[in-house]
Amino acid sequence: INYDLYQEGASEVANKGQAKGKQGATNKNDKTEKNDKNKDIHQLIVDNWNEKFSNELPTVSKLTTKRKASINGCIKEMASTEFDFSLLETWSRLFDHASNSDFLMGRKTDWSMSFDFITTKSKLLKIVEGEYDN
Repeated sequence: INYDLYQEGASEVANKGQAKGKQGATNKNDKTEKNDKNKDIHQLIVDNWNEKFSNELPTVSKLTTKRKASINGCIKEMASTEFDFSLLETWSRLFDHASNSDFLMGRKTDWSMSFDFITTKSKLLKIVEGEYDN
């Protein structure tokens, strides 16, 4: 697999919540957009997972301290590579890539990946390197 194809065009930068507490917009759409910008990267990743896999895999019901630490570990592990996992777009492309794997999605066996699986540093690396590709 050429994972570089999944990385092309990744320009979205996740706001890590620096602008918390600002007053302003009265438009409902503006408030929704503002709330999304104030979410930290961990919650954005979980929301993306739940949206992507809601009908196929177990969703994440709680973002725990352990899950945040796992995400942080993945970001740090991949920092020395060309993949910037501090960006939501990179996680989104990873989830899209993983959804094409019959093994990870449980189409070959009774087992399927979970959020905790994909946020394990060693498993993330294997996915990026194409070990679970069809």
